[in-house]
Amino acid sequence: MKSVYLNRTSTTSEYYVTEQDYWNAIRPLVMKLRVCATCEQYYDPDADPPRPCVGLRVCLQCLLKKHPELQLLEAKSVNDEGETTYAFIDQEGQVYTSRENYSAEPSQDVSYSLKQHGFVLPERYKPHKATEEIQLSASLFTVHGDLQTASVIVVRL
Repeated sequence: MKSVYLNRTSTTSEYYVTEQDYWNAIRPLVMKLRVCATCEQYYDPDADPPRPCVGLRVCLQCLLKKHPELQLLEAKSVNDEGETTYAFIDQEGQVYTSRENYSAEPSQDVSYSLKQHGFVLPERYKPHKATEEIQLSASLFTVHGDLQTASVIVVRL
């Protein structure tokens, strides 16, 4: 069972539909009729210029106007619900990502930035005198200095 709200400020506008009807009828209709909350234009990845949804109620053109320091790098991945994660890059080489229908703002993606500049990131590490390896999280990596000319990265544990 899924809840569908037609007016989010009113509890009387909540309706229940089956899971199947939500995925087969309602979600495709909503995805087709969505508009950017800033410019009120329909999302259209095939338009010229393209206008895909790249965040929470924001199209590519409006996000780039708000963040002129960013350039679209690529559509990075698509999740199980068909939502795309987009990657953007700034002049310093830092990569930011934003997920369709989810991200309020692009967020810095340190591991993606490092990979973009040819660094191979270790996934596991065995501390001195330890008996087991630990999994390295992307949040452990920090950039110090210029990614475009650096040759060493530091991981703080």
